[in-house]
Amino acid sequence: MRFEERFVENPSYLAVVVRWITCAVAAVVVAFGAAPAENLRDARVALVLVVAWCAYLTLRLFAPEARAGADGAGADGGSVAGAALDIAFSCWILYLTGGFRSPFYEFALTSVIAPSLRFQPLGALAAAAAFCGGFFVAVGASGPGIGAVVREGRLDGTLFSSFLNPFTVSVFCALLRRVVERLRAARERVRTLAALEERGRIAREIHDGVAQRVFMVNLGLETCAELLARAEEPRVRVAPAPADPSRDGEQLRALAALRERLDTLLKVAKQTLLEVRQYIFDVKPLLEGESTLGESLRRQLREFAAVSGMHAYLSIDGQVVALDVSCDAGLSGGGGQGTDPGGRALPLAVRTALFRVVQEASANAFKHARASRVDVTLAQTASGVLLTVRDDGHGFELSGADGVSGRGLRGMRQRAEDVGGIFHVDSVCDEGTTVSVSVPIPALRA
Repeated sequence: MRFEERFVENPSYLAVVVRWITCAVAAVVVAFGAAPAENLRDARVALVLVVAWCAYLTLRLFAPEARAGADGAGADGGSVAGAALDIAFSCWILYLTGGFRSPFYEFALTSVIAPSLRFQPLGALAAAAAFCGGFFVAVGASGPGIGAVVREGRLDGTLFSSFLNPFTVSVFCALLRRVVERLRAARERVRTLAALEERGRIAREIHDGVAQRVFMVNLGLETCAELLARAEEPRVRVAPAPADPSRDGEQLRALAALRERLDTLLKVAKQTLLEVRQYIFDVKPLLEGESTLGESLRRQLREFAAVSGMHAYLSIDGQVVALDVSCDAGLSGGGGQGTDPGGRALPLAVRTALFRVVQEASANAFKHARASRVDVTLAQTASGVLLTVRDDGHGFELSGADGVSGRGLRGMRQRAEDVGGIFHVDSVCDEGTTVSVSVPIPALRA
């Protein structure tokens, strides 16, 4: 991983790198003696300690537990105690090397970088203030002291800038952290958009490839079934009936077996086509942008009716629309023109959850319930939004402590509960199944 990528993921990389750079600068100053004698007396010992400290910070930064954390949790400044310890160590190095005009001032100054990146903005100012306090103590308690510097006439702008520099660095690092956070958010948005684009591409390929082929197989099986039905009619037979009654009976049994096999294959083909279409709806981000839940349900149910051959009806705030394969009606009124129930703009998470519930419930009605009709109702209530999916199929016996098991019901309940909704299913043998999801107003606001 490149440094800029590491820095975006963990800004404390910058603090450690800068610490090493300032350590190298101090080593050059010590090696060439480019500092007053009083500041070089214990400089070599201090240099060894500084190198060891930088190595310690680096090891903490690359430790597995630190890399698993976020925002530089394992680097210096990863905690308040760690930041305080780092600043205290840096000021002690200043005390050890004469305080004022120490060759390690730049190294000590960079101790405010990590906490400024980590705890901005108030933490950055607190770190700068702590460093100024430590620097004042180190200068006053080491070498000639501040009073001697003033008396000897060695006072210049360096001392005043030494107290101003920490605040400059801390403010800069706090602003830099804001920029890094925005950059990280932009990268996540780019990744999300790329993933959505890829999902859309896959959905188009499935639609143009597998779905079309399965649809052609469906048409072919329907044609074969129709030709078989014509062949079974005596009036279209061209050849005379066989003289052997047993042979005639054998042909009838063969035609009946062929009819049964074609019906089975046709049902499997329809189920396969429905599942493929569902996969396309699952992959494609249908509920993005300005699409309302009513518009998305209308498209989904029309697609479902075309594939399954069932009758599908959608009701939004009392306005019912038939969505059979031959019907081209559109929604009218407040429920279908750019709004959700009651004109309410439903959150994307709620729209997605309700949409998936309708998908699963209608698929169950076709694959398991052997229903001929599905009614979907979406309405605004006094307590929130209510979605109901009813079919006229065979129904089934509810099992389990919560009355929900199998047939994708657990998945539907989980989707409803994820958005704060209440899931309920009611099914009676030979009387159909009703699935309902109620999302209260507090969940919609959340």
